[in-house]
Amino acid sequence: MVQSYHSNLGFLGLPLVEATLSGAASGTAAVVLGIGILVQTPLTVLSLIAINDADADAVTELRGVATNPVLLALAVGLGFSAAGLGIPGAVATGLGALSELALPIALLCVGASLRVVGADLDVGLTGSVVAMKIGLMPVVAWVVFTLLAVDPTAATAVVVMLGMPSAVSTYVYASELGGDSQLASLNVFATTLASVGTVAVILHVMG
Repeated sequence: MVQSYHSNLGFLGLPLVEATLSGAASGTAAVVLGIGILVQTPLTVLSLIAINDADADAVTELRGVATNPVLLALAVGLGFSAAGLGIPGAVATGLGALSELALPIALLCVGASLRVVGADLDVGLTGSVVAMKIGLMPVVAWVVFTLLAVDPTAATAVVVMLGMPSAVSTYVYASELGGDSQLASLNVFATTLASVGTVAVILHVMG
């Protein structure tokens, strides 16, 4: 259930939008990332605790979410933006270089930690996760934002972001909160692999 909605917005979504669409789309994608983190992470933690009857305290886990470095960085960035402050050039350059290294290093570390065992593959279950995450979710986003008559560039950014595969963090949460980590690793792998084709279709259809 968790992997059918929890999208890889930060490591894949935002960089992909920045690489393929305009600056305005990047701004929209950043807003989606911020809202997505604030909604997805607490929902995933609470869902896994409830479903798996995990030996974990919801308040403690949510406190850990609130002090997550990603959320803290988001809060600091929003504070700078609201105050109309800019980031010094040297700092921006350094952070920019660091951000370019973050994705490949993260994918390398996560890839080394994932466990995919073909003998235990549940084709139906994994197939349903793939269909909902990278099939149904972007279609629903496209329908909603078309009906709302949103600017085409912004709508494309949102559809691309919500068409991302299951977030790698869902594997970590499953491992820590009593979930099936093997199934989680398989679903991350399957949705990521399948999204290579579906994202290309989204970008082509959305123009």
